[in-house]
Amino acid sequence: MSDNRRSWTEAEIAKLKSMAGKLPAKEIAAELGRSGGATRVEASKLKISLRTRPHFLESNFGRAQTEA
Repeated sequence: MSDNRRSWTEAEIAKLKSMAGKLPAKEIAAELGRSGGATRVEASKLKISLRTRPHFLESNFGRAQTEA
């Protein structure tokens, strides 16, 4: 079995950081041309959460503040 790993570039890391929390990990991985596992491992190494907020919370939270 060959080792097909490739290092993460500064540009890829910057893109990962900018998309984290906004897009699902699967979409981030596809955008970066990486596997989901590689993306999750790199995010974990960098202590970046890939958890996204449910859309209904964002929209309800915004309304609650403007109505109050």
